[in-house]
Amino acid sequence: MKKVLLSILICFSTINGIYAESGFSINPGFFLSPLNESDMVSGLGVSVGLEYMKRESSIFSVELRAKYGYYKFDDGTSYTYNSDGTYDPPVNRGEARLDYELSCPQIAIVPKLYLHLGDPFDVEMFSLFLENEFSAGIMTGNFKFKDVSKKKHIADYIFNYNIGLGAEFRWSKYSIACSAIYTTMNFRENIKKHKPLNYDQYIPNQDVAILINAIFKIRI
Repeated sequence: MKKVLLSILICFSTINGIYAESGFSINPGFFLSPLNESDMVSGLGVSVGLEYMKRESSIFSVELRAKYGYYKFDDGTSYTYNSDGTYDPPVNRGEARLDYELSCPQIAIVPKLYLHLGDPFDVEMFSLFLENEFSAGIMTGNFKFKDVSKKKHIADYIFNYNIGLGAEFRWSKYSIACSAIYTTMNFRENIKKHKPLNYDQYIPNQDVAILINAIFKIRI
C-alpha cells in the first residue's frame, strides 16, 4: 500500500511539475479582411487558441486555434473614394454576378517561430514572430446567382493555409500580439461546384487575400 501511495505521489508531483513549467497560454482574438476590391471577399471573425511554448525564451511554439469567420461578397456595388481618403456610401452599379453572406467555423494548427528582442519599447519583452496556419472548416451560406430567382444554400468543406508576420508585446503573464497574414482562402471552386444547372455566368475570383489578426494572450 505504501508503494502504491508513493507511486501516486511521485506521479502527481511529476504531472504538477510539468504543468507548472508547461508554458501554456490562452489566446482570444479577432481578425478582419481590409480589402474591398470588386473581386475580393470582405470578412471579420473571432478566434481563441491554446498555445504551448516550453520556455518564455523559446523560439518555437505551437497553437491549437478555433475560429469563426463571417464573409460577404457583392460585386454589384461600388465605393467612391474622395480626395481626403473618405468614401461615399456604396452605389449599386447593376445586378451582382454573385451575392452572398456566409459563416465559416474552422480549426487550425499554428506553428510559430519567434525572434525575441528584449524590451526596446519599455515592455518586459518584445518579439517578432512568423506564424504558419493550417486550417480546415465548413463554409455555409445562401448564395444569389445572377439571373437565378432563388437563392441557393451551400455547405461545403474548406481548407486553407495562412502565413503571417507579427509582433508581440509582453507584460508579465499578459501579451498583446498583432499580425498581417496572407491567406489562400478562396471560395471560388466551392461555389462553382454548387452553382445552378446550366448557369454559365462568370464567377469572379473569391480571394480573401489579406487578414489582420489581433490577439490578447494570457499565460496560465
